[in-house]
Amino acid sequence: MSITVNTNISSIVSQKSLYKATSSLNAALERMSTGLKINSSKDDAAGYAITSTMNYELSSYQVAQSNVQMGQSLVDTANGSLKTINKLLTRMRDLAEQSANGAYGAEERASMQTEMEGLQTELYRIKNTTEFNGKQIFGTEEVTRVTEAEAVEQGYTVVKTAQELKAALQPGDASCKVMLFADINLDDLGVDETGSNWTAVGTSSDSFKGTFDGNGFTISNLKINKPSSDNQGLFGHITDATITNVYMKNVHVTANQNVGGLVGYSYSSETSNCNVSVAVTGNGSRIGGLIGDNYYGSTVDNCCSIATVVGRANYTGGLVGLNYINSTVSNSSSASNVTGLHGAGGLVGDNTNAIIINSFSNSNVSGRDVVGGLVGFHYTGALIKNCSTTSIVSGTLPTTYVGAFVGNLSASNLQDNEYNSDVNPGKKIIGSGLNNLTETQIRDNTELILDITITDDSDSDVILNTGVIEFNLQVGINDDEHSSISVDTGFELGSFAINISTEKGARAAIDKIDKLISKIYTKQTELGAVSNRLSSAIEFQNTQIKSTSAAMSLIQDADMAEESSKYIKSKILQDTTSSLLSTANQSPEIALKLLQKPKPKKKDKNTNNVVKMK
Repeated sequence: MSITVNTNISSIVSQKSLYKATSSLNAALERMSTGLKINSSKDDAAGYAITSTMNYELSSYQVAQSNVQMGQSLVDTANGSLKTINKLLTRMRDLAEQSANGAYGAEERASMQTEMEGLQTELYRIKNTTEFNGKQIFGTEEVTRVTEAEAVEQGYTVVKTAQELKAALQPGDASCKVMLFADINLDDLGVDETGSNWTAVGTSSDSFKGTFDGNGFTISNLKINKPSSDNQGLFGHITDATITNVYMKNVHVTANQNVGGLVGYSYSSETSNCNVSVAVTGNGSRIGGLIGDNYYGSTVDNCCSIATVVGRANYTGGLVGLNYINSTVSNSSSASNVTGLHGAGGLVGDNTNAIIINSFSNSNVSGRDVVGGLVGFHYTGALIKNCSTTSIVSGTLPTTYVGAFVGNLSASNLQDNEYNSDVNPGKKIIGSGLNNLTETQIRDNTELILDITITDDSDSDVILNTGVIEFNLQVGINDDEHSSISVDTGFELGSFAINISTEKGARAAIDKIDKLISKIYTKQTELGAVSNRLSSAIEFQNTQIKSTSAAMSLIQDADMAEESSKYIKSKILQDTTSSLLSTANQSPEIALKLLQKPKPKKKDKNTNNVVKMK
């Protein structure tokens, strides 16, 4: 090899080896200090990408596991309150069974009723105050029942039997005020030659003008069979009257026109918080499950009908037959089987110069012509706002006007309404009268599901709101149906008004309490099933966390034994190359020696021999 000054090949080779040894040493140090084989994408680009994906998946599974644990706590909270409610119901049933014993007198039963009322209040309190993270679990439900003493003080006549009800409801007397304090079975009155057990209160010439408060109790088994008579229902004709908090079931009314389960004809009157389960048939016009003719400034608010309504002329509705002239239907619903002739609607048959707001229908509606899922006719000056329907509609005439929302519309206003086009495929939104609908008028919401459903059990309790309180628990890491579990914690106590101050009332109370106990057991079963699913979700997440962590470890975790060996090797190489580099850097000095003048040789004086100079 030639001797050079400008280029020191030995030094370059040593520097390269030293750099390599130092880099290897630093890499080993980094891996041992972090415990990771892949600390940046330059270490292993593919591995870095894979472990980055695994890392966020692992983090997501850990959050999902925390979500599940929170969901389990929510379910446990709900189950704890339901357990307490069950204890209260058990005590209430014991009281009812005790009062049903004929050996007790009025005074003893009054004491039992006092405790019963306290337990009922506690039921509503627990339901309304059970919360988790500040959110209502069961929803709120108010009971507005008053005591007998309060009712008497306010001028009400207290009614506990069918006979008392018949005697107390006086037409023509604006000061008439009646309040129920027990469930009323009208079968107690017996039937006449027509098969009727009730005479509608109020006529067109002698209207009912007072106040009737059902106080959350139920009137059952009303029967009217008068095919040629008008203005038929529990009330036939009312004017400037107030009817509230009435629950009716197993009602059968057959009459001519202005026919409803509760009211036949309402003029400038208020009807609120009333629920009916009825079968109503009218040979004439204006037939409704709740009210036949809601006329001239009358209002219907927070009412519900689950009905079979048949009208053989005009204006047949699941809730109201005719809503007319400044009248209003609000916050109400209908789940009915409606069969009409001309103008049939799932909620209202005809809405003319009147208002329907915040209401919905989920009915089966058929008619000859002008048939609508919510309303049949929607006429001059009328408004429908914030309403929805999933009713099924059909018409019999080839030229019939059948609309998924309304059958016929003329110069009227629609605002912020919804329907579900999947329910009536191929049907128009409006049968006739309006084209080019905008999003603000009627929106197609294919996910629209209403709270109430049609039931064939006319003897069942009617509840306006099914009390759906849904929590969607995120138990997975993706945005799909497999990553969430829905739990409905809501339920309704409903019109849970019982009176055990009489032997007959106590026996009826046992059945009502048993129904509610069954409802609570059902809800506990549902929550138990959800709890099991959450436990399964936690096991799945543990498995995913374990397997993902193991896979990540194989790719990115450093083998400490291997890295320590590399460290020692790199350390030795670094020390060796450092020493060699020092030697290599001295190689150019050899060239200097070539340039030095040699020193003269010296002879030995004695021998005259040449000796080397030291």
